[in-house]
Amino acid sequence: MVTLDRSLEEELSRAFSGAGGGAVAGTAALQPPFARRILDGMRRLAGDQVSVASPVLLCATPARYHLKRLLEPFLPKVVVLSPLEVPPVVEVQSVGVLR
Repeated sequence: MVTLDRSLEEELSRAFSGAGGGAVAGTAALQPPFARRILDGMRRLAGDQVSVASPVLLCATPARYHLKRLLEPFLPKVVVLSPLEVPPVVEVQSVGVLR
């Protein structure tokens, strides 16, 4: 499981606040260098594991839908979840922090 750095979560929240809820408007809210930073970071952390298992990215922000849409064309196996969606009985092991 990969978690988001707090500052990255805050940047995502700012990028998508007031985006109108539409996927197109939300995606347009991300600047290309910021989107590239997220993609490259997730690729680096997921590494070769993507071919073996679906990496899970925890994202507590309301922007997780847009984050999934951003990652999906490049890393279709990545699962983006809120920490509240992980049942308490599931053991979680972090493999890194996306910065």
